[in-house]
Amino acid sequence: MEQGIHPDVRVFKKNPLSLVYIAGFFFSAHVALTTYINSSFLLEKNITENQVGLVFTMSSILALLLISFVPGFIEKIGKETSFFLTSLIVILSLLGMLFLSSLFSVISLFVLYTALINVTFLLFDVSIEEYTPQESMGSVRGLFLMVNNIAWVIAPLITGYIVDITFGFTWVYILGGILSLLAMLTMMALPTQKPFRMRIKERMDSITSFFSFSFLRHEVITLQESFQYIRKEKTLSKILFTHWLLRFFEVWMIIYAPIYLSQHIGFSWQSIGLIFTIMLLPFVLFQFPLGFLADKKHIERKGIITGFYIVGISTIGMIFIQNPIVWLWAGILFFTRIGSSAIEVLTDTLFFKKISATDITSMSIYRNARPVAFIVAPVAGSIILSLGISFKFLFLILGILMLFGGYFAQKIPRII
Repeated sequence: MEQGIHPDVRVFKKNPLSLVYIAGFFFSAHVALTTYINSSFLLEKNITENQVGLVFTMSSILALLLISFVPGFIEKIGKETSFFLTSLIVILSLLGMLFLSSLFSVISLFVLYTALINVTFLLFDVSIEEYTPQESMGSVRGLFLMVNNIAWVIAPLITGYIVDITFGFTWVYILGGILSLLAMLTMMALPTQKPFRMRIKERMDSITSFFSFSFLRHEVITLQESFQYIRKEKTLSKILFTHWLLRFFEVWMIIYAPIYLSQHIGFSWQSIGLIFTIMLLPFVLFQFPLGFLADKKHIERKGIITGFYIVGISTIGMIFIQNPIVWLWAGILFFTRIGSSAIEVLTDTLFFKKISATDITSMSIYRNARPVAFIVAPVAGSIILSLGISFKFLFLILGILMLFGGYFAQKIPRII
């Protein structure tokens, strides 16, 4: 037994991924609690349905800018301090937008808060890649996603209860801040050989370096460089595009599904919470087994193609349901997530098998898929709605796009 080290700490030292899983659960729980009420929170602040999309667009533009600086963050201050500072700003932004009365302040902090969520998940990617051998990538990514998605399954029930029964949106965001704090503290506990006093000194030096903005002198990933990289890496470019289509689907649903169910179909938030909990079960049930099969049987390509077709058909089916029947909506949305859960874990597996832990440029471009989707999707949705097209046809258009995704995924090489 190592002298001076508690047995529980030794477990985490041998398997640091355990701490990453725990932190991922806390952070995902925080994001899951707030994600499906963000658009309704903005509506409560007297922002119109069309303007909601534009707020998300601003957030995504900021996310793209911040992600381009992540390699500089990590080089100058290290991934641990990067995570610490990002999480701290997330918490302060989240709480600030609750208690400041100015609409400009609320929108500005909301934009910063949602943008930094994307940066935080990129920092999780860097940690996972560092601690994971390539031959286990599918199982590790599948388990990480499964642990995170347990939080996503539980969170809508809690959100619905808090919003309907108790104090509205405010206490949901406060609880989210507490969970984000727990994630930050867990990641700070990752094992290291350095003495505690040296770690504190290095962290303070890193924070001083951060506030000197020396990371701005690091070469950033420009949009042009991203496109050049994608054109050069043919296989990765196909994986990136399928990943982007998945994120587009998620963003469209995050923004418009809660509004549709609450404002147009007539569900209470408690009912929506139950529906979303059932809807998200496939992420817990299927992602770890699919990741394991990807390592053993190389099912990635077929699984992605099948997933897109399931998503497309079930999303189109949504337009034919007009009554507020909980089990019916839970069922159709459950099928959309059977497909999207398969696409998520299998595109992740393919992508991270192709890169190394030092390839932060590739990871940054991969994580940019979500903010780019948050730019394109709400702008497209706002244009469609401004043309006077019925709200329900947003899901018809989305379903057709997902069917195209199934066709495009066939272009991924059979052997990666």
